[in-house]
Amino acid sequence: TPDSWALGLVGLAEALPVIGVALYAGHVADRRARRRVALVATIGMLACAVALLLFTIEPDFMFRHGVWPIYIVIFASGIARSFVTPAANALSAELVPRELYSNSVAWRSSTGEFAAVGGPAVGGGHYACAGALLRIGARRRRTGGRDPRQGHGCLAELGGHRRLLRHLLRRRRAVGRYRRAAGLP
Repeated sequence: TPDSWALGLVGLAEALPVIGVALYAGHVADRRARRRVALVATIGMLACAVALLLFTIEPDFMFRHGVWPIYIVIFASGIARSFVTPAANALSAELVPRELYSNSVAWRSSTGEFAAVGGPAVGGGHYACAGALLRIGARRRRTGGRDPRQGHGCLAELGGHRRLLRHLLRRRRAVGRYRRAAGLP
């Protein structure tokens, strides 16, 4: 939905449990078996992801139930995330030897940041290619199985991104020209 209010509610549904449960989650992670707390919370996050997948697969889910089940699942995901974070951080301190701990934290932080940035980028690429492939399939059904256009595949459908990428990789100086033309430093 293009509604900014709905997007704000998603952020609120995820942030409120993290803020509200953080102290208790840290207490539980300190008092209980950290491995078990992290495992149960991770299973909870997996269950939330599966629930969101099932909501997406069901064709008329939004019309029958509205968006509130999505907010509830995101809220539950925030609760699970608030338990997994302190348990996993404390668990890594127990598992890694003291002399290797700073290196381990650097690796964990770097891979976490890479996943946070790269995951949505890869997901967006898959989403774009899947949409393009669906458009190609719909066009082929309309034209009786033949596509009158030259380019096939998601990159051709997306308007020649492959040619632009080849051009940029072959000519590094072109990157500077594009940046200057766009007003970037």
